[in-house]
Amino acid sequence: MKKILWIDKQGSLWTERAGKRRLQLCPYVVSPDSLSDERQRPCGDWCPHFREPIVTSVNQQGEAKGTVVICGDRAISGIIEDERLTK
Repeated sequence: MKKILWIDKQGSLWTERAGKRRLQLCPYVVSPDSLSDERQRPCGDWCPHFREPIVTSVNQQGEAKGTVVICGDRAISGIIEDERLTK
C-alpha cells in the first residue's frame, strides 16, 4: 500500500492511516485550556519545524513522490499532494 501525504489549501498536513485521511497534529502547540485533540493545532506550513516538501520523483501516473520533514528532523515519505499549488 502506498502512503499518501496531503497538504491542504490552508497548509495543514494530512496523512493516511488505516486507509483514512487523518490530520497530523502538532506535538508542540497545545491549547492551555485542554489537552484534547480538538484543542491541538494542526501540523502545517505555519510552523518553523515544518519544511517544504522535497519531490524526488514523479511516476508515470503523475504522482509526486518525496519527503516532508516535520518536527525538525522527522521525515515522512510518500506520494505528496500539495493543494496549495492548485487554484
